[in-house]
Amino acid sequence: PREIHSAHAHLIPPPCFLDDEVPFAPAEPLQVDVPVNIHGKADCYVDDIGSICLDLHDNVERCRQAVPLAIDLLGRPLDSTDSLPRDDLLAVKKLLGEGQLAECKTFTGWSIDTRRMLVSLPFGKFSVWSDSIQSILDTNYSCQRDLAKIIGRLNHTCFIIPQARHFISRIRHFADALPTPRHHVSIPPPIVADLRIWLEFLQYAANGISINNIVFREPTHEFGADACQFGIGGFSI
Repeated sequence: PREIHSAHAHLIPPPCFLDDEVPFAPAEPLQVDVPVNIHGKADCYVDDIGSICLDLHDNVERCRQAVPLAIDLLGRPLDSTDSLPRDDLLAVKKLLGEGQLAECKTFTGWSIDTRRMLVSLPFGKFSVWSDSIQSILDTNYSCQRDLAKIIGRLNHTCFIIPQARHFISRIRHFADALPTPRHHVSIPPPIVADLRIWLEFLQYAANGISINNIVFREPTHEFGADACQFGIGGFSI
């Protein structure tokens, strides 16, 4: 990185580390084999590019400059005689605002704490989404359009609380049965109950979910069940 770097290397914010007093959370054994990459890597999701690396040797300096350098290479003139002016492919304002390498980072709608192994719903999303549900509970009225917006937000939350998808079903079926998008109707008690429990799920997501709970881990307990004429027969190991 000291010899080959982006023309905007001087604009890249310095890395941000948590205090030394913050402990490292352990990562539990995985059930799938994930190759260890000690040099770091970058991944792209639509128009968002994230870089991650272990804090070893000069990895941090290399990782923080890798994406701007790659973008510069893709946007460079193909020939020295190219007379067509080209705008920078790199969004400098976004680089200044979001290009800092940090142990805690918001990426694709999630706040990720790599030291404490937590992923959480950003406070802004938590506040707005909770208020939209509370507004429906206070008035006991809503329409298909507003419910569809809430369903989309709740489905996003289910990426870190997969078991909560069960509590979207009745809300979705109720919204689909409404005649028009803007037709306001009274919310029945079962839907009210589901919305109330979703306020708890959102709070849980905002507090942070351990990454160990949303990856494919080695099982610590195994249970098996079989059909039984009376009750439920089964065994555990």
